[in-house]
Amino acid sequence: MCIESTEPRVESLRQMLVVAMFLKSHRVNLHKRYDYP
Repeated sequence: MCIESTEPRVESLRQMLVVAMFLKSHRVNLHKRYDYP
C-alpha cells in the first residue's frame, strides 16, 4: 500500500469528521435557538 494513494482518502475522512462535528454543534445551537416560542 502506498501512502500517497491513501493520503487523500484520510484527508477527506478528516474533513468529513470536522464538518460532522461542526454541523452537530450548529444543529444543537439551532435547536436551542428555535426552542424559544
